[in-house]
Amino acid sequence: MDNKFDDIRAYEQEDFLLVRQQLVSNPEFCYILDMLSKQMFAGNKHVSLLDVFRGCESVEDVDWRIIIPLLEYVVKLTATSINIKGSENITSAGQLFLSNHRDIILDASLLTMLIRKHNNQRIYMGMGTNLYVTSWIEPLVRLAKCFSVKRGGTPRELLSNSTLLSEYIAAIIRDRHSGVWLAQREGRAKDSNDLTQPALIKMLLLAANKQLSLDEQIAQLHITPVAISYEYDPCDYLKARELQLRRDYKDFRKTPQDDYDSMLQGIKGYKGRINYQICKTIDDEARQICSTPDTRNEQINKICHAIDQKIHSGYVIYEVNKIAYDLLLSTDRFANEYNQEQKHAFESYLAQRLQLINIENKDNEFLRHKLLEMYANPLINQIAAVS
Repeated sequence: MDNKFDDIRAYEQEDFLLVRQQLVSNPEFCYILDMLSKQMFAGNKHVSLLDVFRGCESVEDVDWRIIIPLLEYVVKLTATSINIKGSENITSAGQLFLSNHRDIILDASLLTMLIRKHNNQRIYMGMGTNLYVTSWIEPLVRLAKCFSVKRGGTPRELLSNSTLLSEYIAAIIRDRHSGVWLAQREGRAKDSNDLTQPALIKMLLLAANKQLSLDEQIAQLHITPVAISYEYDPCDYLKARELQLRRDYKDFRKTPQDDYDSMLQGIKGYKGRINYQICKTIDDEARQICSTPDTRNEQINKICHAIDQKIHSGYVIYEVNKIAYDLLLSTDRFANEYNQEQKHAFESYLAQRLQLINIENKDNEFLRHKLLEMYANPLINQIAAVS
């Protein structure tokens, strides 16, 4: 692959030995693996993840001997089940998986684990450089098939970075026939109102063949929507806190520590049931949309809506979503689909999450409303999508 991508690309086998040495020479990385070993293999002092990592000879080794076991351990501790549906829509020709975005790390990581185990394919993942908050994160995630999505910069730098990123993603799909994951928007949807950003589609098309029509350009990416459904969002209270801070302080900006806290809480927090729904590509919808006399911008907006429709229709709706809907909208529309014990348990859960929020001028009514929105919006959007 062209060396112009070296600054952002995922590490490949030719990079492995150098990156492995870089990581095993990092005291913080070694400490993390030692701590994880004690948790994962309690009672067996002879098993060390660091020793396993030192013994890895390839990216494949790291995948199967380190990354997947760690993810399985996280699921075992923090989830009651994890499922993937629609795996027949995964191809070996390369495709772009666009999903809603709940968790900084696990959205893509769990998807790649599931695809790896069910289809024996490894997909590439985009990760914002703002998340490289410690020295070992960047080399590790790039070794785990993440590529860098640069954040910030001047308008000229943003265009240059976006063009390079678009070219890299297209090259992975076209030349390597591999899958790529991206979130449908920059950053997580704090209120779970998942909508695809037109700017993302425009970025992806920067590298497209300008001789092709819009639907042909879209078809080359094989855009495959993915609906991610967590029963419980481990970061719900952190998102609610951020929403109040953004309301109260117009110049509010998250710190690297905020991102680190969200990554850690997303990994270790309780999730309940998890489901991934792989939808069909939007190729047919794009052809139909592009057959209209609408402007290119209007067509891109409709393509985003088509992606959203598939994601919203693909949600798994849990009892907590129905309870939140009824509480938020002061209705009993779904009251026959959950019992009073489940309702009381969810209300108790909300109260506990509110207690975790430490903030000046804490607005409990606002925060509770935002928590309810997070759990109700998937159902609200699905109702609109299927009606």
